Amino acid sequence: MRNSGTFADNISLAATVGPNDDRTDLSKPPDCGYKYVNGLPCRDGDVFGSWIDLKASAFDRMKHSFKDASNLDELDAKRKREGKKLKDDGEERCVPDASVDPNTVLGGDGKQLPISISEYKYSDLVADRTPFSLERNFQIKVKLLNKERCEWKGKVGHLDQEFFWKRSEPTMAFVRMTTKDWKTWETDLRELPGVRITNNKEEGDSSPRVEFPTTHLWVDLDKYEMVWFYHTKAIARKKIYVPYVLRGPINFAVNIGFKKLTKGAGYQEGDDDEDEDES
Repeated sequence: MRNSGTFADNISLAATVGPNDDRTDLSKPPDCGYKYVNGLPCRDGDVFGSWIDLKASAFDRMKHSFKDASNLDELDAKRKREGKKLKDDGEERCVPDASVDPNTVLGGDGKQLPISISEYKYSDLVADRTPFSLERNFQIKVKLLNKERCEWKGKVGHLDQEFFWKRSEPTMAFVRMTTKDWKTWETDLRELPGVRITNNKEEGDSSPRVEFPTTHLWVDLDKYEMVWFYHTKAIARKKIYVPYVLRGPINFAVNIGFKKLTKGAGYQEGDDDEDEDES
């Protein structure tokens, strides 16, 4: 999952994989040799997460080249012209594009995000420093599905989606969500390889799920929406309704929390002003 991450708009932070040391016994050998981006071994049952602060040039590159969701805007406009609601075309949106060659190679150099470790300003393990436990809730609990093939599953507690990664696709991650959940997102599977309808039958759940490849997730705190991407293609978008009167307090609390990540837990509102005065 080297190139998978969550990018929060206007915050310049990415959530990516990395073990949480206080929940990982580092004396144990790794399970089937898989490692996190920081080189530590991945083990069944880990709970992990790390924050990465990108340099301005890298963050701008992501915003300008890997945040375009105009394809979803066009489909939404078409739906409205036809007088349809999102639920009205839900069933047809669950069908993979039949014109895509099932043998299309996923990932590789052409689908990696153009960010190098040298463009990280710093990285830090996920803790619990933000209001509403927002930071802590981004931890991913992992489960080893197949040791021989080195296939893994991850779940973020407050999200319905599940994440999968495997040795055979080292630069890719996959997201799986129930078709019921999928129908509540604006989606576009056209020309997207690697899509399949599956289930969690091995865990006793045979309800149908949509699985698709992904490189990153944008979380836009101005528009209150989340968008899954495969490289430059927007795949699924969820708009979250937040009452107008709550937006100001929520934005204030979240921004203070993220500044504590970058400036330290002791950061208080107004510290930036003091720094400016001293300079």
